[in-house]
Amino acid sequence: MSQGRTILSLLRKRVDALSALKESLLHQQHALLENQPHRLEAINVEQVAIMEDIQALEVEWATLKKQLQNSSAPAVDPDYPYIQYLSDDELLEFEQLKTQVRALGEEIQRLKENNQALIENSLGFVRAVLRSVESGVDSQAVYRPGRQRPRQRNIVLDKTL
Repeated sequence: MSQGRTILSLLRKRVDALSALKESLLHQQHALLENQPHRLEAINVEQVAIMEDIQALEVEWATLKKQLQNSSAPAVDPDYPYIQYLSDDELLEFEQLKTQVRALGEEIQRLKENNQALIENSLGFVRAVLRSVESGVDSQAVYRPGRQRPRQRNIVLDKTL
């Protein structure tokens, strides 16, 4: 395989991995918005696997750059070690793929920030509900060991837990 095809193949793999992470983050966001915590564990496992793949691809990308870099000529363009081996058509595809990598990186960062905010809001809500249940509940609506069960049908909290 020529150097140009190797470079583009690896870059395509990076785009695919970043796209998979973006999709996983979107699934996570939907699960958070739809209050489906049972889906989150599988999504988290998926994200860890994707991140491991991305890490391996980034190491491979850096290794390839080091192999292609001509140490005698300092490069002004950080992509020079790659582009010196590309034909005009390959260079056009290279630029398109690099643009996709940058755009995906920005989208992933935005999704991560949004998901983090959703998680923090969910935790804040849970904490507020627990504080409310612990302190502000009508004492007749709480079951406590040693007391008769309240006549109410809806018990808010079982203190034995």
